[in-house]
Amino acid sequence: MKLVCAFIGVAGTTFEMDIDEVASISTLKGAIKEKNRNKLKDVAAADLQLFLAKRNQKNDTNEVEGEKGDDEEKWLTQDEAQEGVRDTSDYTLLPFPGAKLRAVGLGSGDLIEMSREEKAAGKGPVHVLVVVPKQTFTGKRTRGRDRFPPMAHSMQKFKKILERDAYRVIFADLIRKTKYYFEIESMANLVVTGNSGAGKSRFYLYCIFHILLRHRKEVKELPDFDLVLNFDNNFQLYDIETEEFVRLNKEEVHEL
Repeated sequence: MKLVCAFIGVAGTTFEMDIDEVASISTLKGAIKEKNRNKLKDVAAADLQLFLAKRNQKNDTNEVEGEKGDDEEKWLTQDEAQEGVRDTSDYTLLPFPGAKLRAVGLGSGDLIEMSREEKAAGKGPVHVLVVVPKQTFTGKRTRGRDRFPPMAHSMQKFKKILERDAYRVIFADLIRKTKYYFEIESMANLVVTGNSGAGKSRFYLYCIFHILLRHRKEVKELPDFDLVLNFDNNFQLYDIETEEFVRLNKEEVHEL
């Protein structure tokens, strides 16, 4: 059978693997390394992490508040993979090297058939996501200083915001702490940490989204404030009247 794979964090890198459904996860890792021997020459096959590229979309929240996606599990499409996948939290890790492919949702009966037209349109499925522990190979990266922060993207870039239970809990706690420091008029640095691929960048977007909309109770309880986002020397102030971010000059940054 044929499995379509894609590397996490690198756009435009889908590739096909011919493998038997009774093969193990370990065998698939070895085959992936062999298929990409030049890119993965400094990486041991056993160190690759594989994820089943099927996600449950029930938590996908549309731009229109209150609209929810369906509960159907769907494969990642090749068109989506071309944009690059940076977050594995929607997908299932395949951690056991001895597990058979057909036992983890990668049997021939689990794969869907697509027409030539659908494949040509990029609707064909991606079955496996590959995480390389050390990005030692080169490729078209999907994240860099020139494309960050997310507010610099076109409005079409982020059409959905994923709201996980953990996001709601952590966000509420951050806002409560922020309110406390406002009340005592103290400086504070609140830091969110997590492993690579844990969803920190999406949580950053989630925080900005709710702070701007001010729909959440804890946000409404905050006193008036100026919202400034920055990455390196790029400082952007949110103008509540025009609902736009305005880049600050050096003098304005110094006054912050």
